[in-house]
Order: sequence, then C-alpha cells, then structure tokens
Amino acid sequence: MAVSPAFATKPPRLPEPLPLPDGSWAQIRPVRPEDRAALIAFHRSLSNKTVYLRYFSPVSVQWRTSPKRLAEELYADPEHHCTLVIERRAGGSGLRHLIGVGRLVVPNTAPDTADFAMAIRDDFQGMGLGTALLGALIEQARQAGLRAITAEILAENRSMLEICRRFGFELAFSGGGDPVEARLELSNAHSV
Repeated sequence: MAVSPAFATKPPRLPEPLPLPDGSWAQIRPVRPEDRAALIAFHRSLSNKTVYLRYFSPVSVQWRTSPKRLAEELYADPEHHCTLVIERRAGGSGLRHLIGVGRLVVPNTAPDTADFAMAIRDDFQGMGLGTALLGALIEQARQAGLRAITAEILAENRSMLEICRRFGFELAFSGGGDPVEARLELSNAHSV
C-alpha cells in the first residue's frame, strides 16, 4: 500500500513544554521560515564531535548553513519532509533560541517509511531532550500514516542508540566501522 504522507495537513501533536534545570523551558515545534537566523546560530553552536555524530564527517558550518541547506529545512516539501525544532525560552527575558533540530524525510523509493536525523546542542545533551524530540518525530510519522522510521547511526553514538532501544528500534550492527541500521515499525513503538 503506497502512503502519501502529508506532514502539514494535520496540526502536529507535540509534547508539553519541558522544564530545564536552569529554570527555562523547552518547546518542541515545527520549524518556521523566520527561524533562519536561529538555525544558523544553532549550527554554529555545535561541537565538532556533535557534528561528526550527526553527519558522519566533520561537515563545515558553511555547508550546514548554506542557503540550499537552510531552504531544505525551512521550506521543505510537506509531503516528504518534516522538521521539528526545540526552542528554549529563557525566563522573563523573552529570549528564545534553538537547542535541537530533528527531521523526517520520506524517500521516493519507500513512501511508507521516513529516515530521521537529529542533533541536540552540546550544552543541553543528557537532559532528555533527544528522547523527547525522537518521540515527537515518531508521533509525526504516525500522524502522517507512515509504517516505519529508520536511521543510520554511528556505533560510537551510544546515547542515540540507547534512546532508539528504549523506543523499540531494531538495531542491526554490521561491524567494521559501518553505521548501525536502526528501524522502528511504528506499530511496535514503545512509549518512553
């Protein structure tokens, strides 16, 4: 059965704002065109290690923030792409900035499956935001009528592999430095 996901046709079901240890709040929401400057700042804030774990190579900030790449995130085709961001809202200052980005991409070769990728800013890792963002991506995939989501994850990215395990992903380790193939049949997803 071919599925034609429409990420934009239904209002997304997103988690409630998440409290952070410093008293600020994090909200997961769809990316908006006005997030351009915030996305650039987010990509500039990532450490070399986080960039390597996300892209499997030391991809430059110039490439990550090129007009073409930003357009892919900000103006993506809602039939095949969904980008969610985590926006941090700092106390009474009203200051907001992005601390996480996650994407679902439905390839033309497998219209009932989406590939996911995500990154959390280094100083906000280990606070449960990756779990919350992946949970929101799983919910978006369900709403779009997809059957499964997949990812390639470096074996050294133990925290991402552990998050995937908790959601019920099947992980295929091939060894030899190849990425781990992660797959979640949405009908089998665990609540985390």
